[in-house]
Amino acid sequence: MKSWVGTLGIWLVGGLLALTGALCYAELATAYHREGGDYIYQGRAYGNWAGYLFGWSQSVIIRPGDIALMAFVFARYANKLYPFTHSGLTYAMSVIIVLTAINILGVKKGKWTQNLLTVLKAFGLLAIIAVGLLAPAQRSTIAEPREFKMGGLELALILVMFYLWWLERNGLRSG
Repeated sequence: MKSWVGTLGIWLVGGLLALTGALCYAELATAYHREGGDYIYQGRAYGNWAGYLFGWSQSVIIRPGDIALMAFVFARYANKLYPFTHSGLTYAMSVIIVLTAINILGVKKGKWTQNLLTVLKAFGLLAIIAVGLLAPAQRSTIAEPREFKMGGLELALILVMFYLWWLERNGLRSG
């Protein structure tokens, strides 16, 4: 099996999982006409304690962990492009401080920044696609895998689902 087929298959499975989640959220949103999203749904399904616990875990564990992970990934790439420190900690702290300051300045400035970064990311992805389509064909010296193993599929799907979750949590995808 060609490697691009497996990659496309992973993204298709991730897309189907995301579609299933979006349809479930659409059903929940039409059933419960209250603001609060997951907090309301958890509370209705398992009791108010579950909604309360979910809200606190989002505030204290999930969101800060998400921010730390994204800052870490940014710092690793930034440090490879422009080496500043060995650990990249300066990049990670800087991006958190700058984006926090922008969001403190107001929702409009945060929205503008988020839209700008989204446009830059979309142009970057389009540039990668264009380079891939316009690059001259070369014979690969990498051996093709002989059989499809499940070893990396779980990790790939976790990363796909984490990315889709991150997009939804940051308002870049409706779910």
